[in-house]
Amino acid sequence: MRHWLKLFKSYKDSDVYIVKQGIDLSEIEHMAVSQGLTFFKVDLSRVATKEDFFSSVSKTLKFPSYFGMNWDAFEECLTDFEWCTSAGYVIVVQAVEAFSQKVPGEFKIARSVFKSAVKYWKVQKRPFYVILVNK
Repeated sequence: MRHWLKLFKSYKDSDVYIVKQGIDLSEIEHMAVSQGLTFFKVDLSRVATKEDFFSSVSKTLKFPSYFGMNWDAFEECLTDFEWCTSAGYVIVVQAVEAFSQKVPGEFKIARSVFKSAVKYWKVQKRPFYVILVNK
């Protein structure tokens, strides 16, 4: 178990973390919110394609209507969040194995884009955490 509160206190620990299914997501949410961070929970259990992924993520993260449903637009939205200003962000992505097994190449790209967004927000000195929940 990670010490989420300690982790969320500084943008310096922002990263893409992989955790096992069964972790207490309500604790993670509580710790994130207690630090003034906006918390999102994306469920990929029914995602079978890249388009499904974009649809699910954009709906949960409330991307603007102009979101282009492609990787460049995905990265642009992750590094913008103009529609949801916050001290920082925690994005929990559940059931990543469903997506990674069906379209492993697309999952690899998604993970890379998440990592790129983390780097962007670190430069801005704002916390940005992506927690991938796997079996």
